[in-house]
Amino acid sequence: MRTAHLYAFMLLLAVATGGCDAPDCEVLLARSPDSSTGNWGAFPTMLGMHAPFELREDGTLPEGDLNQYKLVVLSTNLNVFEPERRRLWEFVNQGGILVTWFPDDVRARSTFWPYRLELSDHDPPRVDFRDLDHPLLRGLRGKTFSGRLSGGDVIKSWDREHWQVLADTVQGPALLVASYGAGSILDMQFHGPLTGRRELAGPLAENLLDWAGVTKVGPRVLSDRSIRNVLATICRKQMRVLQPGEWTRGTQEETLASEPVRGLHWSYPRGVTLYGMLRVSQVTGNKQFSDYVLQHNDLVARQHAWLRWQEASFGRHGPTHGIAQLMRLGCLDDCGSMGSQVLEGLMQHGGEATPEMQAMLQRIATYIHTKQSRFPDGSLCRGRTLWIDDLYMSVPFLARWGTYAEAPEYWDDGATQIINFASRLQDEDGLWFHGWFDREQKPSGFKWGRGNGWAILSEVELLAQLPQAQPQREELMGILRRHIEGIRRHQAPSGMWRQVVNEPDLWEETSCTGMFAYAIARACNEGWIPGENMTAAEKAFEALKTRVMWDGSVLDTCAGTGIGRSLEHYIQRPRPVNDGHGPGPVLLAGAEILVAQGDRE
Repeated sequence: MRTAHLYAFMLLLAVATGGCDAPDCEVLLARSPDSSTGNWGAFPTMLGMHAPFELREDGTLPEGDLNQYKLVVLSTNLNVFEPERRRLWEFVNQGGILVTWFPDDVRARSTFWPYRLELSDHDPPRVDFRDLDHPLLRGLRGKTFSGRLSGGDVIKSWDREHWQVLADTVQGPALLVASYGAGSILDMQFHGPLTGRRELAGPLAENLLDWAGVTKVGPRVLSDRSIRNVLATICRKQMRVLQPGEWTRGTQEETLASEPVRGLHWSYPRGVTLYGMLRVSQVTGNKQFSDYVLQHNDLVARQHAWLRWQEASFGRHGPTHGIAQLMRLGCLDDCGSMGSQVLEGLMQHGGEATPEMQAMLQRIATYIHTKQSRFPDGSLCRGRTLWIDDLYMSVPFLARWGTYAEAPEYWDDGATQIINFASRLQDEDGLWFHGWFDREQKPSGFKWGRGNGWAILSEVELLAQLPQAQPQREELMGILRRHIEGIRRHQAPSGMWRQVVNEPDLWEETSCTGMFAYAIARACNEGWIPGENMTAAEKAFEALKTRVMWDGSVLDTCAGTGIGRSLEHYIQRPRPVNDGHGPGPVLLAGAEILVAQGDRE
């Protein structure tokens, strides 16, 4: 196994130098490595809806003539780009457009700009776009957006002869533009909490592309990408720089002074994403992604062991650095999804079963199997309610642990969950309701898309582990087949499925579409359903391609959602750009379709 430090360096190199996945990139986005990716907000994704771009995150610019680009965007800490200042101004002078996005007031030297521009550290409560006839204000002219810049800066003073104010705050301008030679300079002071809002970042990005004369592309260009290309783009976006901690075991003061581990992320949506990355590696042979997941999981196990040692030694532990839910372990969301992909890494990708890893997995198995609250019939519950989500938060782990630990009782428990949940939640049409209210002895009234996705993923993952002689196997197979038949009837003409599966007027949702496509493709590949069903999965993935932007961001994914009592509850759920529930299902679907195609690409 590679050393952790070498791996961190190699990963940093891979992430930092990601190029453009389409020909003729006319947009360059460059970020200094010591700034937060959150500063961008939704901006790169909104750009990617209309044009491919090259992304660099190592604080460097490409060699050669910058005039191959029409638009260059630099994010924060402009002193990093100071050595390239002459090249940048030559680019602008010859007709290019340079955007300085949220440049830091401390580290960005005032000499970077050709005209005077001084920043002040303020958090204004709102931004007002001016009522001016400027191409950058199309769709934004005269509008106000509330929400603090959250650590952002505004302009303290500026050379009024050269800079034109396009957006203002009570503390100073937030958007200024100036001409320079044949080109222009645009300074934006919008931080993540504002630019994460599609209604602001969307028009701003589209206007900027039009203003720069960038060749825009339509959905057809996105859908023309190969499956391999789409999957690799998503995987690269999901890879963080991993850095081991020191994990000192000394006095409490010495322990807490240790250099912390970095790059860990433990959550149930992340579990699906990491599982998807493992499947992509398995199908495509690209070990870069599985190496990343295995290294991440190894660091998690070591961090978990260290924090547990702190609890035993000092009565409490210090900062968790990304694994707070694992340390808390108070519900199924805290463990099942992530634990399942950890097992997948051990069972299928050569992950090392260290003592720390074994202890972590045993703790998860014990929690799910013996500590989580249950109905009298053994159904895993939240108080007096069944949540369909909890199937995926438990069953895939139980299924894999049964195989890994050679413990059939865990297979039995997984089968019990599917059968008991189906008896309450699966309707006559094959679809599942979102939840069950035990006090009222009835299901919730709506067949939420991702809820059905959680259920069907759990059905497939369990059947993939169960031996042929398992007594409940045929009953479970019947549940899956009815579910697939119900889903097939509601696929939209585009290939997508909707936020509530059987509501034809609702918006089309990405995560459930990926889940359904994966489950159908997996069932075809396993021989559980006729092969002609594969066309539905393939049609779904063609539609999913148009929801994956050039930078790997995924659009139109419903945010985390509780059980709703009204249809309006589901209609109004937000769809954040690159919500964490989206990447994993798309990766799983694409990988399984490649299996069906014999990886022809």
